[in-house]
Amino acid sequence: MDIRNPVVSLTKALESALEKDMPDIEIADKDGTLTPVRPSLGDFEVFLFPQMWSTTALGFDNTVAGQAFTAADTVVIMDCLERAAVYFNGDLAYKVKKVNQTFHEDLQYHSMVSTSKKERYEKKSI
Repeated sequence: MDIRNPVVSLTKALESALEKDMPDIEIADKDGTLTPVRPSLGDFEVFLFPQMWSTTALGFDNTVAGQAFTAADTVVIMDCLERAAVYFNGDLAYKVKKVNQTFHEDLQYHSMVSTSKKERYEKKSI
């Protein structure tokens, strides 16, 4: 089954990221005071790719769904501090506070994990 509509998925994800999902960025003024502001499109790297899921729940694990292989759009939005938001068909799946190498590898191979496995993407503090 294919329920993809890349234009709608990308538009929904970007609107959600800009409005609420991605954290504020801090801008320093002339005297060095940091002021939080909402990010703009230029503050993001955006990735869009099709991803195959084994159920119609896509990567949303706590959802009742049919057992049918389903192609869906995955949108990943990341800022310069490597904070990220991952969307399946335009709906927020999860956020990552600081991405790690596994995140980058899965992004490269267009194979992001489902919501129940998102912790594997958090960079561990030293």
